[in-house]
Amino acid sequence: MILSVIPSFLAPCRNREYAVQWEYGGSMKKIQILGKEYKIEYVDNKTLGGNCGDCNTVKAYIRINKDITKQQQEDTLLHEVIHIISDEVTLELTEGQVGRLATILYSIGVRVHV
Repeated sequence: MILSVIPSFLAPCRNREYAVQWEYGGSMKKIQILGKEYKIEYVDNKTLGGNCGDCNTVKAYIRINKDITKQQQEDTLLHEVIHIISDEVTLELTEGQVGRLATILYSIGVRVHV
């Protein structure tokens, strides 16, 4: 099953078939964002220095803390996807803006099941 989302703030991406595409198959291992495939890795708390997650657009990965709750993992994955979108389309969102946007989207039911 594939879920596609094109948020309204991604006006430059509306001509693309999918802005963000999550692929499900057992446990999620990859995600397509703006046509680029990102590997999703679940790592321990120590690897992330106590953070819930991080991402790298050059190396094309998202890392999620495997030691946090499922709800926190869902919220963190959404947060990291927003970071990637911001970087790829030069939105230049701050950490605070990314956090608030992720919280708002999560509160209205936007989910990525991990």
